[in-house]
Amino acid sequence: MATPSTTAGPARGRALLLGRRIALGLAALTAVALSPAPASATPVPATSHDAAALMAARAHDLEKVTENFNIARDQLAAQQAKAKAAQARSGPRRPS
Repeated sequence: MATPSTTAGPARGRALLLGRRIALGLAALTAVALSPAPASATPVPATSHDAAALMAARAHDLEKVTENFNIARDQLAAQQAKAKAAQARSGPRRPS
């Protein structure tokens, strides 16, 4: 008569490996979730003078963005005009 085997089968080994991987993943996620968040990069003004300086700096940044937008808009209009002129020179389009 055969004696029962005490070794784990391949399916049980894979299940243990999967369980360990899941546990390790959950531990890593928990560590990341509970780690302290970095401080805010935007300073909180302490006085009205600091707030005014911060507002002036942000207004200057906004002015640069607005200037870049206006330049891009003008470039787009010029490119569209060139494309329209080139299309007019090439004649009407024929259907394919």
